Amino acid sequence: MSPPATTDNPTEMQSSHPRVPTQTCIEPVKEERYFDFQFFTPEQDSLHWREKTDHFWGHILGYEGKGSLLSYLKDLDLATGLSAGMYYDGAGCGVFHVRVKLTKEKGVDSLELIGELLFKYLVMLKWELIDQHKRQMQAYTDSQTDLPENERADKPPRSRITRIWEELRDLGKLRFQFSPLPDAVSSVMGASRNALLYPPEDLLRASCLMYDYDPNLILEFFSFFRLDNMRLVRFHKRATEGVYFYLI
Repeated sequence: MSPPATTDNPTEMQSSHPRVPTQTCIEPVKEERYFDFQFFTPEQDSLHWREKTDHFWGHILGYEGKGSLLSYLKDLDLATGLSAGMYYDGAGCGVFHVRVKLTKEKGVDSLELIGELLFKYLVMLKWELIDQHKRQMQAYTDSQTDLPENERADKPPRSRITRIWEELRDLGKLRFQFSPLPDAVSSVMGASRNALLYPPEDLLRASCLMYDYDPNLILEFFSFFRLDNMRLVRFHKRATEGVYFYLI
């Protein structure tokens, strides 16, 4: 499996986490099967709750429609489901994960193929989202350089990244506006947790709404999706086969 090339500087490809890449094998009691690809990030909710960059990439990678990673894995009879988003966020660090729920027959024996397809999908996203956005912004900058100030465009063109973020922002507004009213106890408990993270006027809505668009943060977050910054969790009945244990 090869990680997407997200930088031209090899030193930036080194993980800041001292124990990755690594693999954890878990053999459950109940019948449940998945591979969990976990990528370490800075803490998000306390730093970037207004931008919600992790929500953006959770939406992109967790998409289930035509052309998505999940639809292709289903066509190969390798997966029954896929989810993406923050697995852990707090205490100064975060973990973004892509969890692939496996089929019983083929999925559990296809780690190499599933991992390869995940990283190829990331490379495709880099080409079609990241690189396209950079080219479009560079072309806009070049076109404005020699123009008089009164003839320059007020805003840069809307790239695919911009359009997707705006759609998520609008969906968040609708979700907050038309969500059913929670009971009083749940409201108080949620507000008390949010009081540690958000200003008073945003206690009830901050977890739903996307406030600020920052494409640089979106591009930066993508750089965490690297093989040298990944922990793999294998969770199925035969996950520990061939693994040696020191029985102490």
